[in-house]
Amino acid sequence: MLDNYREILRQMAVAVDQFDEHFPKPSITAYGNGYVYRHKHDDRTNILAAYLKVVRLISLLNATLILLEQGFVQEANILIRVIDETCDDVTFLVADSANPSRKQKDFLREFYQEQYSDPDNPLSGIPRDRVPHDKKQNVFREELYTDQNDFALHKKNVKSIMQLFSGYVHGAYVFIMEMYDQKRNTYFKSGKVDNGRLEDTIDSFVNNLFRAALAVESVAHMIPRDDISLEMAKLSFLLAEKMGWDAVGLAGIQRRIDLIKSRE
Repeated sequence: MLDNYREILRQMAVAVDQFDEHFPKPSITAYGNGYVYRHKHDDRTNILAAYLKVVRLISLLNATLILLEQGFVQEANILIRVIDETCDDVTFLVADSANPSRKQKDFLREFYQEQYSDPDNPLSGIPRDRVPHDKKQNVFREELYTDQNDFALHKKNVKSIMQLFSGYVHGAYVFIMEMYDQKRNTYFKSGKVDNGRLEDTIDSFVNNLFRAALAVESVAHMIPRDDISLEMAKLSFLLAEKMGWDAVGLAGIQRRIDLIKSRE
C-alpha cells in the first residue's frame, strides 16, 4: 500500500523541483564568523515563503513515509502534526496574496527573522512573535465559509485534531501507553508497532498527501504554472477517491480540473 503513496509523493517532489526556475536563488552571506545561505531582502515575498514551505512539506512527507514503513507510529504522528500546520501556513500565505493583511505581514516578518542578534553568541536569541494558529484559521472563513456557525464548527474540529496530534509531540501519558506490547509485556521502542494504530496513522498520512497536493497546487497557481496545477488537482482527485469522498466532493475537484484545463 505504501508503495503507491511513495509514487504519489515522488510526483509531488518532481512538481516542486520545477518551481526552482521561478524563484530567486539564495546567495552565500556572511553570518558572524561563518556563512549562511540567504535571499536578498527584496526577494523575501509571501510567494517565496509559500514555496519554501512546500519544499519543507515534501521533506516532511518523505520522512513520515520512512517512519511508517518501519512501523514508528508515534514518531510519524509527530510529523503529521507538523505537516498539518505547514499546509495551513501555505493556505494562509497565498490567500489574497496581492493585498496581504496585517497578520500575513506579521507572519512574514517572523518567518524571515534571524535566530540571533549576535550570530556568535548562542544566548542572543531574538524573541519570536508568531501569529497564533487560530488567527491563521480566519483565512478559511473568508475563503470557504459564508455561514459563521459552519466556520465555528470548522475551528472547533481543527482545534480538536491539533490537540490530538499534539499529544504525540509532547509525549502525554495516554499516547505513550499506545507503545505497550501486551504480547511481550514491554514497550515498542524499535518500530514495528502491532496495536492497530498503524492503519489509522496511514489514513492520516493519506490526508496529509491530499492537503500537500492542494498546497503545491496553490503555489503553482501563483506562479502561474497551469500544467503543475492540473497535475496536482488530478492527484487530489485520486487521493480523495482513496479517502472515500462522496460524489459531491469528487465533482467539486473535477470542476477545478475542468477549469484549469480551460485555461491551457
